[in-house]
Amino acid sequence: MRIGSVVGVVASSFFLVCTASPVIAAFGDCPSVIHVPKQAASINAAVAQACPGVPLEIVLAPGTWTMEIDTGDPLIDITIRGVDKKNTFVTSGKPGSLLNARYGATVLLKHLTVTESAESGSPAEDIAWDLYFEDCIVRDCSGSFLYERPSTRPAATQSRFESCVGSSYAVLYLETQDVTECEFIDCVRPVISWGGSTIADSSFVRSTGHAVQYRSTIEMQRCQFSGTNGNAVLGIGIEPLSATMLDCQFIGGTQSAMVDTHFVPVDTEFGGSLSLTNCTFIDNASSGIGGAMHVGINRLLSLVNCQFTGNSASGRGGAIAQEFGGYEQHFEAVGCTFMTNASSGSSGGAISVNGWDGFMRLDGCTFRENSARTGGAIIADRNTFVIEDCTFEDNASTLYYGGAVTLNIARKNSVIRRTNFTGNTAASFAGALDIYGYINMPIEDCVFSGNVAAQNGGAMGANLFVDLAVLRCRFEGNQAAT
Repeated sequence: MRIGSVVGVVASSFFLVCTASPVIAAFGDCPSVIHVPKQAASINAAVAQACPGVPLEIVLAPGTWTMEIDTGDPLIDITIRGVDKKNTFVTSGKPGSLLNARYGATVLLKHLTVTESAESGSPAEDIAWDLYFEDCIVRDCSGSFLYERPSTRPAATQSRFESCVGSSYAVLYLETQDVTECEFIDCVRPVISWGGSTIADSSFVRSTGHAVQYRSTIEMQRCQFSGTNGNAVLGIGIEPLSATMLDCQFIGGTQSAMVDTHFVPVDTEFGGSLSLTNCTFIDNASSGIGGAMHVGINRLLSLVNCQFTGNSASGRGGAIAQEFGGYEQHFEAVGCTFMTNASSGSSGGAISVNGWDGFMRLDGCTFRENSARTGGAIIADRNTFVIEDCTFEDNASTLYYGGAVTLNIARKNSVIRRTNFTGNTAASFAGALDIYGYINMPIEDCVFSGNVAAQNGGAMGANLFVDLAVLRCRFEGNQAAT
């Protein structure tokens, strides 16, 4: 062990005279801090001195350093810290060799830049196993950083990933690890989580393929997705999925911003939940269904204080499309706003819900200037519908009926209460509300004002064994040509 100080005594005072070179801090014969290149010529030379059970910090001077760590000892704990993040570069000496420590050492990279590291070409397509990032820049990497061991340490925190390609997996291929305060810019498939991860305070800019994919459960807080070429968030698996999102933004995606589905069709015992609070979806688009959200079979979808503005789909559901489902399907929106969403080629400018005996509840929501060929704001099919304290204003069906809402085959206990329909238009009939097929439901304390149908039913249209109890409602200035 090297001692780098001299102790002297002058006038009962102690003073230290330090040598010019850094000291190798140590526990016994095991170093705890090594400076590269002053005390070890390379990262690998420093790693070779690591002892099981003794945390080792390797401090890198500015420069470009090759890292080829290969250790299977799970008791090895190493931090590699750069002195100058923007001028301290770490790269792999050969593809797949940055850290080959599956089930082995834990390595944290801190305050440095990782660049031009590539996968090995093996089936795992890995750059490294269980390699953690703190305050790093990771750029121009190809392959996956894989995590298989449970850990309370975030896989990445306060780090920026630029132009990284996640092969057929993802840049960060997580088991249960978290990601906090990170940026992902121009990356292909940035994150996959197999369950239990929390993604917080992170941004995803111009991601391709997907930004975040989850296979079981996930929680997301204060994240922003912009310009995604693919799905910003994709839930996909063969078991019920559960996602909770708080204060997230989804802006300008080219496919459905959120997709929550299965690998294969499943029966009604499969369910899961998707819960969003204070989330915003702006100018997302889909060439299929659900410009902002495409929700799978028999999900419990809960939206609280969310905003959907300017989203569009070629198919149904300009903002939200929920798949056909059975008895467990449930969709609830409270205090949400839907504005200028559009289905250009189908129905439900804001929302399209397909069901069998599910449940849809809208409470205190506003729908304004949405449009579709049918059901300018909403088309909903074969569910129990509860619409209370909502506002539908200036929505339009551009080709057929239901300027604001089209309800098909409402199930038992359906009701519309204390809701205002104002200035909605239909290109054929039912300027505001179209109700079709085997329905017995009350409409209570509602206002229909200034709605227009090009054919008949300026305010409402009903067809095929419909029995409505219209109670304490007001009709003012509605118009129809016939």
